Amino acid sequence: MVQLAAVLTDAEPEADRVIADDPCPPDCRLCLDICPQGALDGKTVDQARCRPLSNFLHEKAYRLKRCNRCRSVCPNVTGWRR
Repeated sequence: MVQLAAVLTDAEPEADRVIADDPCPPDCRLCLDICPQGALDGKTVDQARCRPLSNFLHEKAYRLKRCNRCRSVCPNVTGWRR
């Protein structure tokens, strides 16, 4: 996962289509059940619970990810398919 602070370009970016449908399969609870922090409620993420485990500052000042369990079990991990 890459987190960008800025993108400098003169290219015209093409926006992704906004998903109007629910991208989750019916009755899917994979991410909710695997989250060790209980930070997911099915509608949003409790950032106060998620961030202490998912982000940490390496001794060389790199911001690293420790936990991505919710993303790794998601059926849409490689993109949403209709």
